[in-house]
Amino acid sequence: MKNRWKNTIAALAIAAPLALSAGPAYAATEYPTEGGTWNYGNTMGHNYSDYMLETRHASTVICGDRTNRVAADGYKWSNAALTAVSGCGFWYDPM
Repeated sequence: MKNRWKNTIAALAIAAPLALSAGPAYAATEYPTEGGTWNYGNTMGHNYSDYMLETRHASTVICGDRTNRVAADGYKWSNAALTAVSGCGFWYDPM
């Protein structure tokens, strides 16, 4: 009985942080045909879209009915972000 109790506690200690996390993290970097560098992804509920181009541009994150669009001048990062566990989309706009 003691071993079963220890095994249950050990399993819960491992499973609880995984169950309570904000979902899997992912990130990507792309080099669009329009030029520039685009980074986007999700880390612990932080959704981001960062884009840099030599001319004016923007990056956008949409999570459900919320949108964050950030424009920037050439050679500066446009950093858009929203907090949500899932269901977000990421965009870049060379304008």
